[in-house]
Amino acid sequence: MTRLVAFSRHVWRTSVLVLVAGLALPGCDSTSDDVDGPLITDLFGPFFFVENFAVSRPAADFTAGDVVTFEAEFSKQINWTVELTGQESGAVARVEGFSRALNSRNARWDGRASSFPFFRNETVDVALLIDDPEAETQRSTLDVTGAFVYNQGIEITSFEEDDATRSILRNFEFELTDNSGFNSVDAPVAEGERFFLLRGTDNATNPATNNFFVGLAEILPSTELDYFEIPTTIPEDLFFNAALYNFGSEFTIVILEVVVDTNGNGEFNPGDAIFSSGDIRFEDFEDFEGPGWYLFSRSLAEFGLSEEQVQQIVAIRPVLISDNTVQPNPRVPVDFGIDYLTFTDGGPFEL
Repeated sequence: MTRLVAFSRHVWRTSVLVLVAGLALPGCDSTSDDVDGPLITDLFGPFFFVENFAVSRPAADFTAGDVVTFEAEFSKQINWTVELTGQESGAVARVEGFSRALNSRNARWDGRASSFPFFRNETVDVALLIDDPEAETQRSTLDVTGAFVYNQGIEITSFEEDDATRSILRNFEFELTDNSGFNSVDAPVAEGERFFLLRGTDNATNPATNNFFVGLAEILPSTELDYFEIPTTIPEDLFFNAALYNFGSEFTIVILEVVVDTNGNGEFNPGDAIFSSGDIRFEDFEDFEGPGWYLFSRSLAEFGLSEEQVQQIVAIRPVLISDNTVQPNPRVPVDFGIDYLTFTDGGPFEL
């Protein structure tokens, strides 16, 4: 009996030693990221910076192909976000990951924004955000000397040129406000220095009417062209894209119209064929989060155009509609901004 008890104690001590040795193996507490499953230190260890956050360069010219990288090292693997914010544009870019280090492989920025608006030539605030309530946010700055250029498809207009012969405001019922049209102060501009604003109140001039239409703009090709230049004639592959700004006005409806020349004279006439997007409501966007810029993209096949018709587009018309069936009395204003219109080939515009 004594010999059996001694043997059992020996087995127990051996098992404990094996377990402890196993916990000490490199796969369980190594600082390497190349292991399967979470590490003990990642699950229970404290977070601290082994090396502080650093930006690879003080300035970047993205038109010359510059790339900015970020560096830092942590005591354990953790979720992190490098957030970049333009001091003038308000543009935001985010680089995200889960690791114990930032380096040139997993933390790079080529100048793109994660959403509208785009960055300009400006100073950018850079912050390293760590998913740990005890972690300090480390910050830096970066000067953009050449903003990233989006060479996708063909630009229709970004409303930078003060050309009232190409971007024409139509205030038929005189319900649009005086600040409608070219604007640069009522919202952060999606691209460049200006956007186009449509704002007004339905039934403003005659409360007895039941008018839902507020106003529109007509955007025409350049004077050198009869029709808009397009990157492809295949309607399924030709996408119309626009940045739309939501001011948070509850009863706003946006309609985007594509006008096709039907008499072959190369000009926009009242009898030309109009193809509509239908009602666009900001709350229907998948990424809807309230006021801000949203990307609208739709193929011309979805608008209903044929291959012949996409080659004869003579106007683009943004239309402001009031949802007057649910509007209170007296009516409240409705509005939206529009900027950076493009045609792209093969898919929507990519931020």
